[in-house]
Amino acid sequence: MPRTRPRDEPRSVWDEALPRVTRLLPAFLAGQRWFGGKGRSVRRVKLVDRADLRRADHSLLTIVEVSYADQSSERYLVPLAVTYGEGSVAAAPIVRYGAVTIGDAFWDDGFCRALLRAVQRGAQVTTARGGTLVFESDGTLGARASGGPPADVRRVGAEQSNTSIIYGGGLILKAYRRIQVGVNPELEILRWLTQDTEFDHVPALVGQVEYRAPNGSVSSVAVLQTFVPNEGDGWSWTLCELRALLGAANAVAAGLAERGHSYFAGLAELGRVTARLHLALASAGGVRDFTPEPIVRTDVESWGSSLAARLDAVLGRLRALPDEHSAPVHVLVEQVLRSEARRRALIGGLDGLLGVAKTRLHGDFHLGQVLKTTDSFVILDFEGEPLRSLAERRALHTPLRDVAGLLRSLSYARHVAVRSPSSSVQIAPEAARDAEPVAPSADLAATWERLARQAFLEAYVEACRAARAVFLPRSDQALAGALTALELDKAVYELEYELDNRPHLLEIPLSFLAETH
Repeated sequence: MPRTRPRDEPRSVWDEALPRVTRLLPAFLAGQRWFGGKGRSVRRVKLVDRADLRRADHSLLTIVEVSYADQSSERYLVPLAVTYGEGSVAAAPIVRYGAVTIGDAFWDDGFCRALLRAVQRGAQVTTARGGTLVFESDGTLGARASGGPPADVRRVGAEQSNTSIIYGGGLILKAYRRIQVGVNPELEILRWLTQDTEFDHVPALVGQVEYRAPNGSVSSVAVLQTFVPNEGDGWSWTLCELRALLGAANAVAAGLAERGHSYFAGLAELGRVTARLHLALASAGGVRDFTPEPIVRTDVESWGSSLAARLDAVLGRLRALPDEHSAPVHVLVEQVLRSEARRRALIGGLDGLLGVAKTRLHGDFHLGQVLKTTDSFVILDFEGEPLRSLAERRALHTPLRDVAGLLRSLSYARHVAVRSPSSSVQIAPEAARDAEPVAPSADLAATWERLARQAFLEAYVEACRAARAVFLPRSDQALAGALTALELDKAVYELEYELDNRPHLLEIPLSFLAETH
């Protein structure tokens, strides 16, 4: 049914709707992938500001504040749209009463087009509390959208901590659901890469949206980028290839390298692209916030102390793990707790970084952050790990953190493929014809992970050494020790994340901690 509003309906519909929405927001937020407070006790949710982008769309861009029992708080972008009867917003409803449905406006095509129009016009919209929403374009958007906002509006269905809208196949807007005060690293890194380097394996930045609060603070709300045609992200590509390999009757360990040759060659290309990214980020001499600096003892001590403290905290949570978790999880927890001293000894591997450079980096690098193109890869999502503060995400660090993140992602793929061989991820028909319904072997998957890690890492290191990278440890031993410590750091982060968001995946980071020594 078309989205319409009775002619006599007053604009004060929000006067009645907003109190209803506010009461039901805690339950709505708890069910959203992008909400980061699922493992915490919510004390209150309140609407702190709102703006009407276009009256005809009957929608509001709203910012809500979530207060927790521990006295902390976070702000989230939760735009609202109203429909009468059946409407597209019903895909993400918050409240229904009578003929009215109020829901997440990112599921309303009219609201999504209004966002694009506002960026195209360079609009500035005053909010209800005296703040300003500032929409900016790089100047090329008018040519890209000369015919007006495209009729085709679709949402990216992949699981992620933000919301992405694709316009007609040419543009993609990514809205940051968690609103944080300060410079968003994605904006500054994309500007630097596209304007000041020759690195072209990223989408072009064409616009952004900022929220300037009444107190003068500035927060990033969204970025608008070119949409890159692709064959899927690296995670889907990897699971497809891995499941095809594990499902083949004759995919014995000795034949994995030959059978998976094209995949491992692809991983080597990803290693080279990653090296070129890090080399570009390390080339910003004299540029504020981007100039590389040598890693000194205080850096290593600070990173080690932070990791040790987070390890203490997560081990404490594991000791108090409820009995409701599966027996394999509890077995792994016992193994991890028994080897606590070994875990702490691994932190010393950070010493291998002394004297090399710290630079800007991706900050949340994994297979889901790259797109597979016809002959290479494009890297996405430079905002960093969502659980870390903006200051942490913008700080100089070793780019080997990105390498460790990709290696951990390969480990996730291995475990997910073994745990759920019948995935919704589609296998190419050619591979499916060769595959037989043989149960995946954990040993075979472990061999695959070893070969995959080797393909990526060898290509990365070779490209870095050929370019005399200032951030790479000088010896293989120092490199191996540093990567092990950085993978430990990533695994601790994963444990924190899975405990709060996806407890059914706890076995994956636990397995790494239990196996590593």
